[in-house]
Amino acid sequence: WRTDSLKNHEATLEAVRQTAQEQVPFNVQKYLDEFSRALASEVRMLLDEVGKLREERRTMQFELAYLFEIRSKYEGNGIFNQGWQPTTGPFAPQPQVPPPPPPPPEPEPPRAPAWHPANPPKGSRISKKGGTGKKAKEAAAAAATQAPPAAAPAGPRAQVASWSTWQGMSV
Repeated sequence: WRTDSLKNHEATLEAVRQTAQEQVPFNVQKYLDEFSRALASEVRMLLDEVGKLREERRTMQFELAYLFEIRSKYEGNGIFNQGWQPTTGPFAPQPQVPPPPPPPPEPEPPRAPAWHPANPPKGSRISKKGGTGKKAKEAAAAAATQAPPAAAPAGPRAQVASWSTWQGMSV
């Protein structure tokens, strides 16, 4: 039995070899190019789907963030607080820094008295020797003996008695 099996095996191999030589050789490069194009189109389709899924995921994350934001604005008793601000993060209100104290007011320069001229007359100056001039003593004595100053002039109503008089003055 073994010898019959080996003879059949050899006959089969010989038949295969003869038919293999009769077949037309095929172009492997053509099949590789075709396979590469098909594979590239499949990869493109898959990348498009991945891009769409990524965009949908991003949109859902924004929607979820918005819902969380709205939820956080509701107070414990279920009332919506429109003036809500986050307590932490970059959008949280900054702590109020008290303004710096105002600088102390500058001392005012001394003012010249308004009741007499700023430059006194030449004769009333104190001499270098420490005494006062003769003219200054005489002027002080004369001022003491003079009458008090006249009363202040009357207001505009007292000067003009009527409308017609006032009209005549302005013309």
